[in-house]
Amino acid sequence: MTFARPALLAATSQQNVQRQRHSLQTLRYGQGMIIVAVVLLVAGATSATAFNTRLSILNRGHRLPWLSGRYPVAPPLRVRALAGAATGASLLGALIVSLHAEASGPLAAAAVSGIVTVVPLLLPHVAITFWHNKTTRAEAS
Repeated sequence: MTFARPALLAATSQQNVQRQRHSLQTLRYGQGMIIVAVVLLVAGATSATAFNTRLSILNRGHRLPWLSGRYPVAPPLRVRALAGAATGASLLGALIVSLHAEASGPLAAAAVSGIVTVVPLLLPHVAITFWHNKTTRAEAS
């Protein structure tokens, strides 16, 4: 039976610590997390599109407010839950992307986070509201 030297044990434990750090960094900055972020952002954009489409159908014949305000026909709780799900999924996806973009600098991380947060939520709303108000105006004429 042989006994390991203390220096050899210390080197082995340091290698294990480095491997654990590397695996944590891979989890934090790895491609797998980017895929999770993209899936969350797509789910958020899809939920936001579904919310705005249902809101447009509920308020047929009435103009929709652009950013905020009261809708002529208030959406039911199930429809409002879509907006909450869209916001939550998009914010979580944006958080993961911003953690990944943190390596390229704070300004780039802030810009990427802002763009990735706003686009999936605001783009469907603006597009569907524009289309709805345009068709409502055309029907009224």
